Amino acid sequence: MVNELNLSTCRSINSITMKYNRILIIDDEMDICWLLSSLLTKEGQATNYANSLEEGKQKIVEIIPHIILLDLNLPDGSGYTIIPFIQKESPNSTVVIISAYDSQKERDYAFSKFGISDFIGKPLNKELILKTITILNL
Repeated sequence: MVNELNLSTCRSINSITMKYNRILIIDDEMDICWLLSSLLTKEGQATNYANSLEEGKQKIVEIIPHIILLDLNLPDGSGYTIIPFIQKESPNSTVVIISAYDSQKERDYAFSKFGISDFIGKPLNKELILKTITILNL
């Protein structure tokens, strides 16, 4: 799990250049979408965002993202419900949960039931987002 890396590993990652990715952000909070999109675009990533599960499904099929940053609490349902769709339509996409529902129970459920790559709690941390994306590219 990315969040459990030791400090020396994280420090060495700062010198690694990120590979180019198509990243889809699925979150109903526009501020989060804009923040993440701006941050990741500055790092050379191509970003798109969706504000609902339905819009997320359309974008997944259109752009076939490398990485999906997925909120759990969306206006048309739980983010968990889109994961089987992602696994079917874009099986090489890596899913990272970004959620304010950041309990150990929630993390355990996400990892064991859906096999996600990481879980980042809100409020989001710029450095953790960048390190997570970098590590997923190794």
